[in-house]
Amino acid sequence: MMHAADAGDGCPDSQQEAPPDLAQTLVTRLCHDLAGMIGTLSGALEMIDEDPAAAEEALPIATEAAIALNRRLRVLRAAWGAPGDGFGVAELRDLAGGMAHGRRSTIDLDGLSPDRRFSSKAGQLLLNILILGLESVYGAGVVSAEGGASGDVLIRLSGPRAAWPDGFGLLLADPDAAEAAARTSAPRTVLSALTALTAHRSGLRASLLLGAEPESSAPVLLSMD
Repeated sequence: MMHAADAGDGCPDSQQEAPPDLAQTLVTRLCHDLAGMIGTLSGALEMIDEDPAAAEEALPIATEAAIALNRRLRVLRAAWGAPGDGFGVAELRDLAGGMAHGRRSTIDLDGLSPDRRFSSKAGQLLLNILILGLESVYGAGVVSAEGGASGDVLIRLSGPRAAWPDGFGLLLADPDAAEAAARTSAPRTVLSALTALTAHRSGLRASLLLGAEPESSAPVLLSMD
């Protein structure tokens, strides 16, 4: 039986120098994203294996961890895997629940038209922006998306510490800067470069909507035209 402490074995050490290959960096990132839930699941199953009397306490923990792991895998497959057929707001809402599961931050999609449907490229880009947004509120906060049945989508961050990563606006504006950042970013910080690369390769345009708000918390405008 695998011990909880062993859940991350086999994953590259995030403290080591970041590998130059984006695929390696993402694999490292995936390992660390999933290791906690796998460790919880393994630990609960180990309790049951060693002491069947503990099943009443451990089984709900194992069940919750398995559900969380499954939801997280669905999100990452939709965001980073092969493009599918696109999805509507109802499916996006379900994926958003998987992103925010176990976090203090939330995703608010009430501003999106329920009739909205996203193409595979637009959907993947939006998912990546939402995932990055959750990490950018740093604790309690909200990532919200709003838009009509067609046209542009606006993604906002709110919260006492909410701020996009430093340089995110430049990465969205400059494909060469995004490529360079993807090659040099550590797994912990690669999501901003990955999101910008996804935007550039999708043929869509994502940009910080600069105005009265500081650049760090300016909304992202996802242009669909």
